[in-house]
Amino acid sequence: MKTLTLDLEEYSESESKIFDLCIIGSGPAGLSLASKFIGTNINVAILESGITGLSKRHDQLNEAQSIGEREIDSMNSRSRRYGGAMQLWAGTSAPFSEIELLDRKEIGISGWPVTWEELVPFYKEAAELLDVSWNLFFRPYQEFKTQMSDAFPNLIGKTLRFNNYFQAKNIDLTMSLDKKFSKASNISIFTNATVVDFEFEQGKLTQAITKTINGRKVKLSAKYFVLCNGALEATRLLLTSKLFVNNLPNHLGKNFMSHPSFTDLAYVHFKRNERKWVNKTKLHTKVDFELNFAEQNLKKVLRHNIHMSPSYEKNQNLVLESSRINKEFNKFDANKPQFNSLLLRLWDIFCRVLGKRAWTNTWNVSIGIEQEPIETRSLSLSDERDELGINKLKLDGGEISQLEKRTISAALSGLDKALRENNVGELVLSDNYLSGSYLSRQDAINHHIGTIKMGSSCTDGVVDNNLKVFEYDNLYVCSSAVFPTSSNANPTFTIVALSLRLGNMLKKALQNIIN
Repeated sequence: MKTLTLDLEEYSESESKIFDLCIIGSGPAGLSLASKFIGTNINVAILESGITGLSKRHDQLNEAQSIGEREIDSMNSRSRRYGGAMQLWAGTSAPFSEIELLDRKEIGISGWPVTWEELVPFYKEAAELLDVSWNLFFRPYQEFKTQMSDAFPNLIGKTLRFNNYFQAKNIDLTMSLDKKFSKASNISIFTNATVVDFEFEQGKLTQAITKTINGRKVKLSAKYFVLCNGALEATRLLLTSKLFVNNLPNHLGKNFMSHPSFTDLAYVHFKRNERKWVNKTKLHTKVDFELNFAEQNLKKVLRHNIHMSPSYEKNQNLVLESSRINKEFNKFDANKPQFNSLLLRLWDIFCRVLGKRAWTNTWNVSIGIEQEPIETRSLSLSDERDELGINKLKLDGGEISQLEKRTISAALSGLDKALRENNVGELVLSDNYLSGSYLSRQDAINHHIGTIKMGSSCTDGVVDNNLKVFEYDNLYVCSSAVFPTSSNANPTFTIVALSLRLGNMLKKALQNIIN
């Protein structure tokens, strides 16, 4: 069995060969793509900038300058090591919906040049690779034991729909594919191999120019190249390379998106206290709500997630009394008798032992939203350079747009309407929301999406519907950078699906060449 990875410092150029496929990046996209070639006669090189463990020097290559109103964390949101983002990913999985792949003319957002029907087979394959059940995404949320389904079993109706999320069991493909890669003589994995540029001729790439952290330069030749190194790094590589010196694509570096999440926007006050406990939150299953698609179309808003969680106050009555909602809370509970905090704590501990949490009549409301593509939210090059002499990025996350604010407002109104229609309780808006303070909070999620848009032509995208860069015949990009829209779902599941789809296509193309 061969050694799984090889540090590029130890690679002998005298043994160099022309690979059939060069995959740049070993995160979810790169390893999913490589898995399609295990045991074939197609020689694959995987180039990972980092090493197999943590390395401060390699991580410092992630440094970038955040210049927008919304701060983008380029360091803690990325992992420059073998496995990439899988070393940070919690496994939260959900497919994009059919509606967001279509043109949403009511809000001025174009769809994807890929149909839902085209993606479904690869979503199913991704579910198998990551070990998450595809059918569960479409099951009624009441069938799952979560806090949300337990506390709000009848909230779905004329206004709201549900979103199911599940944790993949194979979160880290470096582990689940380890033995297969070790036995695959056709797959070579190089670490400490940062791609800094390319050589090309007549519309085709011929070599990837790589550097080790100590500055050793190595050139690797291949027939096809795929950038799987994440939305920030793939964009930086295209911007700094010689590939587009005289013809920078219109959409390269533009339309940066994430998934902003806003907490303490409001709280739900239940009308009746009929419960003693509620199911404890578990990572493997999550349920959120949003306006149904008819309401989204009517209100002209983006996709979103409405999440509610019980509020606990440590020393009085298991209900949070924060400065933001204190007045409204007291209005409802001024006459409620106060109980001994020790007894309440003991009761909560007892509930935890049973896998529950003590019931509270007050639940906090948080909302996460997809972002609209806006050109001024962008990535560009800084004059500052990293240790390898490559320009660092400037990240402009912009500010929350009017459409995004309207989405949050509509979601809160829809939730209030559903609570009243189902006689559950009512919604009280927080000072945090009413004052607009929530807008100044920085993005805690930091998913990096967009900036190498997938389009139907070079006028509306950087890559085509097969993820090929329009200007080059053998260069592809596979990451969330190609997403035309950001959705409200974690991007990893869709990244893996697109990687498997691309793998199928490239395998056929290379087998035709080899055979």
